Amino acid sequence: MKNKNGFLLAAILFIAFQNITTAQVTAYYSAITKDASGQILPNVYVQATGADPVYSNFNGEFQLKFYSLLYDSAKGTTYANLTFTRLVYDTLKTKIYINNGDSIKGLDVILTAMPKPKTVMVSGKVEYDNGQAFNDAFISLQNITGNNSYETRTDINGNYSIAVDSGAYYLDAYVSYIQGNMLTNRSQYYNNKPSFNEADIALFSNDTSNINFIFPTLMLCNITGTIRDAVTLKPLSNVFIAVNSLENRDSTFIGTDQNGNYNIQVFEGTYTLYAYLQGYIFEYYKDVYNSFDATPVIVNKNSSNATGIDFNLTKPIPGSNSISGLVSDPNWLEGVEVYAIPANGGTWTGTKSGTYGRFYIGNLKSGKYVLLFYKDGYKSQYYGDSLNTINLTGNMSVSNIFVIMDKLNSIGGEISGVIKSNSDSPLSGTLLVAVDSLGDTVSTSITNYSGYYNIPALPNGNYSVIANKIGYEKVTYPQKVDINLTSNPIVTGINISIIPTGVDNSISNSPKAFALYQNYPNPFNPSTTIHYEIPNSGLVTLKIYDVLGRESATLVNEYKTIGKYDVKFNAANLSSGVYFYQLREGNFTEVKKLLLLK
Repeated sequence: MKNKNGFLLAAILFIAFQNITTAQVTAYYSAITKDASGQILPNVYVQATGADPVYSNFNGEFQLKFYSLLYDSAKGTTYANLTFTRLVYDTLKTKIYINNGDSIKGLDVILTAMPKPKTVMVSGKVEYDNGQAFNDAFISLQNITGNNSYETRTDINGNYSIAVDSGAYYLDAYVSYIQGNMLTNRSQYYNNKPSFNEADIALFSNDTSNINFIFPTLMLCNITGTIRDAVTLKPLSNVFIAVNSLENRDSTFIGTDQNGNYNIQVFEGTYTLYAYLQGYIFEYYKDVYNSFDATPVIVNKNSSNATGIDFNLTKPIPGSNSISGLVSDPNWLEGVEVYAIPANGGTWTGTKSGTYGRFYIGNLKSGKYVLLFYKDGYKSQYYGDSLNTINLTGNMSVSNIFVIMDKLNSIGGEISGVIKSNSDSPLSGTLLVAVDSLGDTVSTSITNYSGYYNIPALPNGNYSVIANKIGYEKVTYPQKVDINLTSNPIVTGINISIIPTGVDNSISNSPKAFALYQNYPNPFNPSTTIHYEIPNSGLVTLKIYDVLGRESATLVNEYKTIGKYDVKFNAANLSSGVYFYQLREGNFTEVKKLLLLK
């Protein structure tokens, strides 16, 4: 038997919802989120019917842009339902009345804190892989919301114990290795993860023990090489050789002997090397002139001596121009990498800021330049752009450059990916910017020699990711990237393809339609090339499938700009047979067959 009351309720709801429709509008609503004491409350997640969700910024500010509103025909009003959520605060739901064309500054939104979490004990041990205790190791717990952090150190037996509020944390151990005059540091995250990028979140709702960390015993290794003049090939003495490891914050230096040789001792690790001698160009290993192009040198137990790490230093082509200035944060900032980049994308000329944040780049040829400023832990930035350059016309000394760099947040989510050219080559030195819903730059990254980038320290929010390299078109990733420190703190695979500004993008030169060509050679063993063309920019995938429809390989899965592309496919790990390759972009899909004969 059916429930009569249920029918009655359903009828009432049906009549009520008949009066509710949607109206297409453009309207704005903004307010400030605070707690019950009136303190600013950032990182509040704001959802609304008819608008994209946003997070309040560090000043508690948010703005909603409405594309549609709910319309109550019985009352003749338009409105939206809003929901405010934040960890350790009660969810707040409310309704606002707003009309098409409105731009309303609402009253402060007050959220009530949940009861204080209980205190729990977290304990464990830090030791070497041979079982020896690691005393005086530094233990850090950072709540994923950024609200609470706790620190302690291990005792002589490698044990630690610390009282924290229950909740979700990033937990890491930081240790120091000392051997003779050599010092290095290493860190490790919960569940033996090597970096924050791979860190697991630790949930502590009750007392938790045996949160242990095991660090390897490290051996000393050697990096050796010879420094020569690139033209005469004569050895150069007294060359300054510096070795840096950004991940472990290691650094050391040495000078070459009279035969141009050097031998520098380091712990196991991955290092960047550069050489400098007055009268020569500042150079990184493998004949490159900025740290982002630099090929790292790796030493470990399997390869403890890296030999033949040689440099051929080049004398600068005399130029009559110079650029100088100051860098601050707002205190004077030393050790900032400053690069003068030709606006046409030519060879970079670099230096580092010194005492009082001063920098000087001399011997510059006449031409148009843009400056790039980089320092670990700060937001990287350009001074100028392709349309607003420093124009050097000969015997010029531009000395009025003053730049303020902003520090990054100490913790947060991350966005990573690879930047490539339209010829599918990785692009180093590309500036990546994460911009929030208010248009503010929150964090940055610069691609390394393999085109890889990692934008760190992102609070909750929806971000536009912008790739910008001088000499190339600026490209914004087509979808916004959501960072949620609770459920989605790390987003990978945000890959972007960019094209040189010199490439003719006119309609006559651009593809007029999608095209997927037959691979060549075909049949093949083991490599072949697939050519495709796209008439508009978008997210492109190119995948290989076997005859049963199972995916065998992904060749492309990234944002591509309009253009023509060649992709090499190496099937060395596949068995002979018929395969299919599928190109997809938006609503376009095309499939072709290829034959692998071994």
